[in-house]
Amino acid sequence: MTTVRSRLGICKVTSFLASLEATATGLILSKNKNPIQILGEQITKECPGASVTVDKPKNASGVWFLDILRDGHTVNVQWQTDRGFGVSSSPDADYGEKTDEVYGDADAVRHRVLSLLLSRGQTSPPVAVSLSELRRELGLSQIEMAERLSVQQGAVSRMERRGDIKISSLREYCQSLGGTLKLMAQFPNGSAKLIQLEDEQETT
Repeated sequence: MTTVRSRLGICKVTSFLASLEATATGLILSKNKNPIQILGEQITKECPGASVTVDKPKNASGVWFLDILRDGHTVNVQWQTDRGFGVSSSPDADYGEKTDEVYGDADAVRHRVLSLLLSRGQTSPPVAVSLSELRRELGLSQIEMAERLSVQQGAVSRMERRGDIKISSLREYCQSLGGTLKLMAQFPNGSAKLIQLEDEQETT
C-alpha cells in the first residue's frame, strides 16, 4: 500500500512539474510574439471556424496585417509598433487601405473583432465635421466663439466658411474649444504618421 501511494505521489509531482514546464514554455513563446500575432491566436481560439492569416512586413517597423474570415465575412486588422490597431470590415475595403476604426488597447480590439465576426457587422469610416458643426456640438454661438478667440463675429464666420485656413488659426480655434489639433498623414500602405510642426518641436 505504501509503495502504491508513493507511486501516486510521484505521478502527481511529475504531472505538476510537466504542467509548470508547459506554462513556462507558453509564456516564453508569448513574449516572443507581438500584439497582432497574439491577437490572431486569441481569435483562432475564441472564434471556432475562423480562418486567420497573418501577413508579416518586410521590415520590423512596417505594418502587420491580420485577415480573418468566418462564414464569408471578413475583418481586417492592421498593427504597427507605437501606432496601435486599425480595424476594417466593410465590403468596399481593399487590401492595404486605411482603416475605419483605431484602437490602442489590445483587449478592446479583440472584443471589437469578435463582435464583428459573430454579428457579421461592418465598420464605417469616421465622419468628418466642419468647424461650425464642431462649435455647435459644443453648444457655442459664433458670438461666444469670437469672445474666446478675441476677434469679431465676422472673423469667426469667415474662418468657418474658408476651405483654406492657416494651421495656426485652426490650432487656436481647436484650443479655444478645449481640444488639441493633431495632424495625421495617411499613406497607401495603411500606415499613418503624426506630423510634428517646427514650432511644436521647439516647445518639446
